[in-house]
Amino acid sequence: MESMTTLEDTDYLSDNPSDSECSSSANSGIFGSMSSPESGSSESDPESSYAGSKVHIKTEDGECRMKRPRGRPPKINREHSSSSIYNNARKIKHAPRGTHLWEFIRDILIHPEKNQGLMKWEDRREGVFKFLKSEAVAQMWGQKKKNTSMTYEKLSRAMRYYYKREILERVDGRRLVYKFGKNSSGWKVEETGASI
Repeated sequence: MESMTTLEDTDYLSDNPSDSECSSSANSGIFGSMSSPESGSSESDPESSYAGSKVHIKTEDGECRMKRPRGRPPKINREHSSSSIYNNARKIKHAPRGTHLWEFIRDILIHPEKNQGLMKWEDRREGVFKFLKSEAVAQMWGQKKKNTSMTYEKLSRAMRYYYKREILERVDGRRLVYKFGKNSSGWKVEETGASI
């Protein structure tokens, strides 16, 4: 192995190639275009600026080489990396959060002309409603959430989470009948301006 001696600070910091024994044209040594294997980086990424801050060293044979500075290289932003590994890292599985299940049910009840015969109001003033075609409503909810295996059993399980938050309540002794709770909004006649 060759022993290496470092040039003095004034030699490698000089802008004038004649001042240094290693000219800038010789700076494209083995480390000149090297980047870390994890980064998959190109010449335009932040690591290339790190490559420019390398230390010039001179071997006993008189060859100029560059040595990387001490410490860890700066982190690169993987969003801007040209590596194909990270380009498709996020795969969208579900629709973005926007409509909650209880809002979806409320909208079906408010606009029965769009969803004829799926649900109906039992008592609009009290917020009591009934599923008429429960599986069809579950399929519509599944389409909205991009879940083709949605069933009414899964939908009703999801509705139970609204009991504690008092958004929905169950009506005892009646199948497929529920009631909007005190923390739900947008279903009352006064709020929608609709007739009973």
